[in-house]
Amino acid sequence: MSGGRSDRIASVIQAYDEQGWHRTGTAVDAASGEWLAAELQAAGADARLETYPFRRLDPEECSLTIGATRIDGLPMFDGGLTGREAVAGRLGPLGSDAEIQVAVLPAGGAAPALDNARQRPGTRAIVCFTAASRPGLAPRNATAYASAPGGTPVLQVSSEFRDLIEEAAARHDLATVAVTGAWVETTASNVLAEVPGSSPGLSPVVVMTPRSGWWQCASERGGGIAVLLELARMFASERPRRPVIFLASTGHELGHWGLERFLNIRPYLATSAPLWLHLGASVGAALEPRPMLFCSSDAVEQVSGSALDRAGLTAVTHAPRSAVPGGESKNIHERGGSYASLLGGSAVFHLEADRWPDAVDVDAVASFADAASEIVRYYAST
Repeated sequence: MSGGRSDRIASVIQAYDEQGWHRTGTAVDAASGEWLAAELQAAGADARLETYPFRRLDPEECSLTIGATRIDGLPMFDGGLTGREAVAGRLGPLGSDAEIQVAVLPAGGAAPALDNARQRPGTRAIVCFTAASRPGLAPRNATAYASAPGGTPVLQVSSEFRDLIEEAAARHDLATVAVTGAWVETTASNVLAEVPGSSPGLSPVVVMTPRSGWWQCASERGGGIAVLLELARMFASERPRRPVIFLASTGHELGHWGLERFLNIRPYLATSAPLWLHLGASVGAALEPRPMLFCSSDAVEQVSGSALDRAGLTAVTHAPRSAVPGGESKNIHERGGSYASLLGGSAVFHLEADRWPDAVDVDAVASFADAASEIVRYYAST
């Protein structure tokens, strides 16, 4: 890897990390969008912000109290609120008849037992913590934020308190839960850039990556952003046959809110683009990365798999065709579009410990940039 590219990738991810908590619709999110648009413009792409009205939930009092012990946390951002009066009741495991139920959940993916409990009469509040390889508060994405928020209030707390809370739940101790917040009318923005094609009228290839998330999310989001910028720089100088659209969407942690706004304006693009390349979670993560490839067809997998192999990324697992992809590529999958999705895991997924430089493998990010450029070049030349 050249020193110049290595330095660029490191500089981008470090700058992104230093900006702060990349939560949608916040001041950090707005400043980060302006920064990324400027970076894309400097790379040679025609960049701009596409801004929409947004309703942001700002947490206030969010805590669990058991006797003299108070544990602070965060709300489930698509859940209900308790109001100013805290909810009081017995603790018990999820699915019990306790007024306050306790759940252990993965940091990502489906949680049907939680979904059922949130709608069950008699359950006044739920306390959950996520099971991960490292301790901490790993908030779950709020998939129903825009479509169907509400239901039973859910408080998310650090897994460091798991033993204490589970022991209290086994005894059915009395506890109180507060989940309060204020709704703020503001705006949120996607960052868009385009490199024109040499053949007018052809449908564009779309390269997308989310730019928002929990905490600083240096490896979860930083690698994808760095690869997006490398591709913009490359194709701005090459002038491909097809246009290439670069989309860095906000609202990832809120049901892919930004991508849905983008597609609502351009519903035709989901299926007219010859390929959507999704630079998903933890591209180039250093800690237990578990990289995967999801593709919409055998043909896309052949092109993408070969590119990954040539980039030295032979450890990437190919998901079966029947598997529904995670992240924003799921939205394209559901619409019947053509996609390749590069994503993975991390030992610090959704944790505050996902920070530069420890959580990021710059060499791996560069290798993903090599593979991604080959994939996009193939589809942009057809």
